[in-house]
Amino acid sequence: MMGKKKGERKEKRVMEAEGRPKPLKKRERKEKRKRKKLTRLEKIGA
Repeated sequence: MMGKKKGERKEKRVMEAEGRPKPLKKRERKEKRKRKKLTRLEKIGA
């Protein structure tokens, strides 16, 4: 079990080193979408 965890952790670090973004958490994704909507509305209103 422990060996598997170590491997997963190593993989994550490798992914970060390759410059791949970490997947967003559910809440962060929601907030991002909200921000997108707000900017679009502001553009239309301006």
